[in-house]
Amino acid sequence: MKRKRFSIERITAILSRASTAGRSNTAVWCPQRHASSSREESLKLKRLVADLSLDKVMLQDVLQKRVLKPVNRRAILTRFGVKPASKLLKEDDPRDVRDRALLWLAYETMARRSEVVTLTVDDLADEPDGSGRLLIARAKADQEGQGEVLYVSAETMASVRRWLKLARHKEGALFRSIPRVRKTEDGGARSQGRYSRPLTDGDIARIFKKRARDADIDPTLISGHSMRVGATQDLLAGNFSAAAVMKQGRWKSERMVMRYGENIEAGRGAMAQWLKQRRDAAD
Repeated sequence: MKRKRFSIERITAILSRASTAGRSNTAVWCPQRHASSSREESLKLKRLVADLSLDKVMLQDVLQKRVLKPVNRRAILTRFGVKPASKLLKEDDPRDVRDRALLWLAYETMARRSEVVTLTVDDLADEPDGSGRLLIARAKADQEGQGEVLYVSAETMASVRRWLKLARHKEGALFRSIPRVRKTEDGGARSQGRYSRPLTDGDIARIFKKRARDADIDPTLISGHSMRVGATQDLLAGNFSAAAVMKQGRWKSERMVMRYGENIEAGRGAMAQWLKQRRDAAD
């Protein structure tokens, strides 16, 4: 049934008339004549308030269900997925060199793919111990554009340097497309477009899926968020607090951390611990 809605004028008139309901000393007031009308108007107001309250509750319920929608638990790339995928990559193949640097940098910084595609060469800085620092100039949760500096391991910095040396670019987009190679009439090969086009969001997702497939991981379960989910689970499994993981992932609350780490938390639950104690006692 379609709900009725009252106009502003109608509500104002009802409230005005209701406010004079108790003035028995007015010349126009007659309890016998207006009692029925006042009760009807009071019931209408109550229904209106109930409708508005119900709408609010329904909206909150829908929003809560959308926010708490379960994560695809299998769509992750933990270190145990990134490492074998990285080992399959060759040292002399341009795509493999780029993808190794991309996989490890995205994993260690927990960068969103929208952040990865905006990274530039100038966003990376070397440290004396061989490690590096990466500046995320602007992130989804950083609307003020203050930026965030993140740690990069010496091993990943070496992979990034190898990629930059091969691509021979010292400024602009950090990760770019690989130039096409066409055969010439004399049987040689000629490159087209020297690493000129920056990678897009779609490119990042395709690379993740391809490298997952190469490592015998179902690519249909991999998305652009798989790296962030996997890194979150690795940190929680390493007994880092939700607050520490939240800061590393640059979230504003721990809600997403708990969603991404629900598998880890389930393994630490009361039933999991009790069953483990029984198994240990039986041994």
